[in-house]
Amino acid sequence: MKQHSNSWHKTLYGDHFAKHGLDSKARHTQAQQEVKFLTEYLNLKKGSKVLNVPCGTGRHSL
Repeated sequence: MKQHSNSWHKTLYGDHFAKHGLDSKARHTQAQQEVKFLTEYLNLKKGSKVLNVPCGTGRHSL
């Protein structure tokens, strides 16, 4: 029986998603910068209450 590789995505996409996908280092860095901006802009202090409305991919956490 012929074995199939589970790495079909590597052939199809190469390293595109590793560099630019939802879990890329650049997206994590961007999310951290956005959270820092929101925290400062909204003047949030430790213990502040924030409504968490889930949508999207969940990159942000305050």
